Amino acid sequence: MPSDYRYERIPTSDEKRRVPRQEPTSDVRELHRRLEQDPRFNPPTPSPWKRFALVLFLVFLLYVGLKLRVNAIKNLEPEPSVVHATR
Repeated sequence: MPSDYRYERIPTSDEKRRVPRQEPTSDVRELHRRLEQDPRFNPPTPSPWKRFALVLFLVFLLYVGLKLRVNAIKNLEPEPSVVHATR
């Protein structure tokens, strides 16, 4: 039973790299130019609604944390028990 699938070797050379390999340099301007060209170091800016959602989530976490802290402090203080005498 012949198979149509054949073994294909994984390329081991850097010929098909997305970012071509460049010679090392100590020139700061050239390094900045390379950094700006590399898409890995220039991610897109998040949308405004995602930023707002993140800030809103952080405010919610702060509120929940403070609420839990206040409830924990209230539970530590025992309420005074009042004993009424019967005659």
